[in-house]
Amino acid sequence: MTGLTNSSDNEALQRAVRKMRARGSNLKGIAKHFGISMETARSALFKSDRLTSEKSRTPEPLPVGHSIAMRGLWRGLEHWRGFADAMNNRSRKR
Repeated sequence: MTGLTNSSDNEALQRAVRKMRARGSNLKGIAKHFGISMETARSALFKSDRLTSEKSRTPEPLPVGHSIAMRGLWRGLEHWRGFADAMNNRSRKR
């Protein structure tokens, strides 16, 4: 592709790399397509992910009872319950 500088800081390159990756291309193929190193392709992909996540964040917290928040709470509780059960079983065997 012409017109893109070979720097991972180039937002147009980041978008193009993200687009090819979404289509299922691997880093080696992306690097070859743009004439860049695999490290530059990986770095552009990483920076693209960071920009995307920064743009999608909102400053307000989720409302009480929101499904994402509740799912996270339950997942954490289940994780630590399993840990606590393992520790209890370990101490009983002693």
